[in-house]
Amino acid sequence: MRATLVTTFVLVSNATGGQATVPAAQTAKPAEKQATQPNASTRVVLTAGQPPVVRKGTVVGQDAVTYVVTGSSGQVLTVDLQATSTSLYFNVLPMGDPEAIYASDRGETGNRAAITLPRDGDYRVVVYLFRNAARRGS
Repeated sequence: MRATLVTTFVLVSNATGGQATVPAAQTAKPAEKQATQPNASTRVVLTAGQPPVVRKGTVVGQDAVTYVVTGSSGQVLTVDLQATSTSLYFNVLPMGDPEAIYASDRGETGNRAAITLPRDGDYRVVVYLFRNAARRGS
């Protein structure tokens, strides 16, 4: 299976500990770039409070698209995944940690999530096809 994806990233500074506000995408034209080769990592540079960054790409079969985002403890990373397949999901993992801090296939909030980052550092956003769709490999 082949799925086309559009992933929007926003990083919000949340130093007060209150509810973070995500800037509206309509306030500025987001930067758009294609995702790189499957299973390769693409760094997404985000600045808190700036307009969303959009990445487009394709996931085929058991391949995955991985984005690397740097954030600080307490910041809110918003990821919004739009896809042509309902079997496309994403996980957010601290770099070097196999345990996801968010997994969209768990049905928590679907393919849009606002995640408060637990520590400073890099985070991987891994976009993949669910096993049943990936096995079809078309």
